[in-house]
Amino acid sequence: MKLDNYFTDYDDSVAGEIKLDPLGMLAIWSSLGQRIFNNLVSSISNDVRNYTLNLLHHHAIRNLVGNAARPLPTSLASQFEGKDSLAFKQACILLLEDVFVLSVVENESRVDPADFDSIGILGITRARRVWDETSRLQADYRLRFSLESNRFLTNQLSLGVSGRYKTPLIEMSFFDKRYDYSLPAFNKPWAQFDNFLESSSKELLALSKALTSFLYQTIQREAKGSPTHFKDVPQELKAGYLKQFSTPGTVGTYSRSFWLGITGLDQGAAGAILKVLETAPLKTGQGPTLSNKDVIEQALNKAQETHKPDLERITQVEPFLADLDLLFWCMLSKQTQTVADVEATWRTLQRDETTLPRKASALLNYGKILTDDLSTLAKARLCKLLAFASTGSFQNQVELLLNYHHEVMDHRDQGEWSVIEPSGKIRNFVRKDIKLDPQKWPPGVWTHTYYIPEFRQLARGLAGGTL
Repeated sequence: MKLDNYFTDYDDSVAGEIKLDPLGMLAIWSSLGQRIFNNLVSSISNDVRNYTLNLLHHHAIRNLVGNAARPLPTSLASQFEGKDSLAFKQACILLLEDVFVLSVVENESRVDPADFDSIGILGITRARRVWDETSRLQADYRLRFSLESNRFLTNQLSLGVSGRYKTPLIEMSFFDKRYDYSLPAFNKPWAQFDNFLESSSKELLALSKALTSFLYQTIQREAKGSPTHFKDVPQELKAGYLKQFSTPGTVGTYSRSFWLGITGLDQGAAGAILKVLETAPLKTGQGPTLSNKDVIEQALNKAQETHKPDLERITQVEPFLADLDLLFWCMLSKQTQTVADVEATWRTLQRDETTLPRKASALLNYGKILTDDLSTLAKARLCKLLAFASTGSFQNQVELLLNYHHEVMDHRDQGEWSVIEPSGKIRNFVRKDIKLDPQKWPPGVWTHTYYIPEFRQLARGLAGGTL
């Protein structure tokens, strides 16, 4: 195992790798996608309710940390090394996430499902189970002010709201990776949020103040050795959570202007995509939802000239990546087969030995602009794929694609899925039910998403749930 990859500074050559990505395509298409969304939208951060909940929690914690009149009691100072320590802020985050999810669980039976949508609330499944198992002690459920992170989610610090929505808020300059709120660069975003609360969402401001007060009361109890139970949470705080965060659409209705202003997701290439999504036909009654390909291509028509290159690059690169994916699935379609068998399947899908070289040649004509601003890993992988795909021999294309696959899997310390044996036969070690229907794989089909579904989810919330 390459331990250096895990115990050194950030290394983009190991980040984001998954077992379901045998050709390492994620590094390429995610880099192209994030050129549009600036790391503000991802597979784990795409819900306006969770965006807003996380920022509100940090706002409350920031107010507590910055209030010199509310010092950390001496008995807790050594445990947390001061209010401004990462450990103290993480303890506050975990406590508030627990209070939010329990407030939802407590009131689920009391509210009309049409008025409160619990789908998308992180940790709620386990919270319901814990709540039911302690039915006689629900009001006395003890809230823990500590860094124990296996509460309602395994590794809640990473997989809870704060963990999943940490990177976007860092990109917006609300704090750094250690939750330092005080750097000069962070003043403007916080001022914008304060102005939003004062002018547009006074009820959310009142909730933030209630959260700060509750946090301070909790640390006072902890300092005296007295536990905090769920019954100690003020009713107005619980009610504020339920009203302000009832559905993503509710949150989007009052926060749309703020989020679009702070993220700029209504500008540039992202803004062009947003316009397409907001005018796309609905799935019910008005025709099918646009495909990812349709969205990008229509956005290209709406974008200003200066914002078209990132969209154009996707429309050029994706058909090439999709065909490489398809060729690999052709290899995996039978447990053992010859290269000739793979080529026969490839031809039934209206491809031949010229398909990849032709697409690679067209991409290479773009020169350096094709890989400009991509991550180091994405650039390296795309260049390798272009190089071997340029060969005119189908046999070589298959062999080189498998060599590339082995390099990707070896880099992850994982076993290869497919090999060519000395006999010339392709043997597969991963069994998959692959149906290569020509109608589902027409020439030019797209495979990768470029975060369009995730952005659609965010856009739906920002539009008040109407998309």
